[in-house]
Amino acid sequence: MEGSNHKIKNIKRRAYGYRNLERFRLRVFLECTGNTTGSQAA
Repeated sequence: MEGSNHKIKNIKRRAYGYRNLERFRLRVFLECTGNTTGSQAA
């Protein structure tokens, strides 16, 4: 869990604020799970 939180914070730092919340959400799923479907099942 701590690693995921760190990844999300790094995404926010690199992005300088996403204008589109959906794109930010997709980036978080991509970085944390490796896919963009939003599904946690592997």
